[in-house]
Amino acid sequence: MPWTTITGIAAGLIQQAEIEQFVLALTVEDSSGSRSFLVAESEPVWVQLTSVLHLGLPNVAPYTAWGAALAASPTVIDLFEWPKSS
Repeated sequence: MPWTTITGIAAGLIQQAEIEQFVLALTVEDSSGSRSFLVAESEPVWVQLTSVLHLGLPNVAPYTAWGAALAASPTVIDLFEWPKSS
């Protein structure tokens, strides 16, 4: 999907059973409407996605920065919100 269809990204930490892992919540909007996707760090696409987010979207910090912040203070971090047009 094109970068321009991503309208928001948030990162957080979830716990499933006894395993904690990072997740990304991506909001995508295109001609089909708006959809949300969750991508967990255990999924095969995680490394590729987190390594290019800062390259494809303006003002998104590299994974090393927001991953360290999330690990230090497990809360939801808003990584990206596409500017609303006036």
